[in-house]
Amino acid sequence: MFNLSIPPIPFPGMGLTTPVALPVGTVVAFAGKIASFPSEAPSDYTSNIEALGWMVCDGRACEVSKYPELFAVLGYLYGGEDKDGKFKIPDYRGIFLRGVESRADKNEWKDPDRSKREPPSPNGTNDGVGSTQKDALRTHKHEYAHLNRTAGGSEKDAAMLDGQNNLTSDPIPETVTSEETRPKNVYVYYIIKYTNRL
Repeated sequence: MFNLSIPPIPFPGMGLTTPVALPVGTVVAFAGKIASFPSEAPSDYTSNIEALGWMVCDGRACEVSKYPELFAVLGYLYGGEDKDGKFKIPDYRGIFLRGVESRADKNEWKDPDRSKREPPSPNGTNDGVGSTQKDALRTHKHEYAHLNRTAGGSEKDAAMLDGQNNLTSDPIPETVTSEETRPKNVYVYYIIKYTNRL
């Protein structure tokens, strides 16, 4: 009942009918509501995904002895220590995911700021899975037409100019419309598969 195996995939001419299981460590987007705690009984509109072999990618610390399959995949990549017997899972709340840049030819990179990435923990690297980037806005410039007195401007335009036909140095108030630069987006839960035993 709780096995989330993919139904048999028909490959032409191959006759494959065996379900294909998702590997432990798979991350997917989940569009439903999730019960607040694993022990909480889900309502009509929530799911207890941990009973299905998944957990929310919220950066929690997990005991190695309780989640050996997931630990075998993640190790201490996202944090945790052997002396505590705990490891951390990734925390994907509020961020976008990006494919690892693995091309050998730098001219083909789709992540030009790859060298500025940060490791997921002291145990990770800045160029591998789990590494992060801070938000940024691509370097750009704006060009404006030069305003001068001989262009037939109004008195208001002329009042903006000093004696050398340059714009006055009065500061222009900055308008901030948001705290970040982002594409259109929709909230989902990122969940990670922790076992194949269910």
